[in-house]
Amino acid sequence: MKMFSNCRPLTAILATLAGILALFSSGCLTDEPPGEKIPHYPGRTKDPAAPDTNAFNVDDRVQVYFSGSSEPPQNHQERINSDGSITLSMIGSVQAAGLTPQELEAEIQRRYVPEFFKRLSVSAQREDRFYTVGGEVRAPARLNYLGETSVLRAVAAAGHFTDFADMKDVKLTRKSGKKWRVNAIAAQKDDNLDPRVYPGDLIHVDRSWK
Repeated sequence: MKMFSNCRPLTAILATLAGILALFSSGCLTDEPPGEKIPHYPGRTKDPAAPDTNAFNVDDRVQVYFSGSSEPPQNHQERINSDGSITLSMIGSVQAAGLTPQELEAEIQRRYVPEFFKRLSVSAQREDRFYTVGGEVRAPARLNYLGETSVLRAVAAAGHFTDFADMKDVKLTRKSGKKWRVNAIAAQKDDNLDPRVYPGDLIHVDRSWK
């Protein structure tokens, strides 16, 4: 009977160890922060959150210029509202988000001519757009979006990675809020793993603790 009683502490220890192993296997004791895990970027051909860079988007600042009439409307500048519209004199609300500059010009002209003017030329332009690169890069900055670019080229524009950068876990956050992790080392060997960067995107390079 004494032999069996002496086994009880050992049984308790084994049960405790089993509980700890269960925690590790369930992912409760990991370095991952709480909340939704960020997936690795799947490749350029599978980017559902990519915006149309030629079309106007919500929050873009639009400049509308008028000419071709003796008394044209006053030139107008406005940031596109959350409902995708801008408001112009005489014609009121005009949907701008989702339209290219040429499409918006045609729509504005259609609304003004011939009801208000016999002739009117319209030019719609957007102000400079930006993306941001931060974290372990040599020159963190808000950079002008000058056309098609990618995560690696954006990092290069921000002075390249520092010596402490975690190049295997670069975080890309779209303006829409969609997030991915990008392995910059792998992307250097395969362009398909180097996602495009769009206006409003945020690239953050974490520090490597290894």
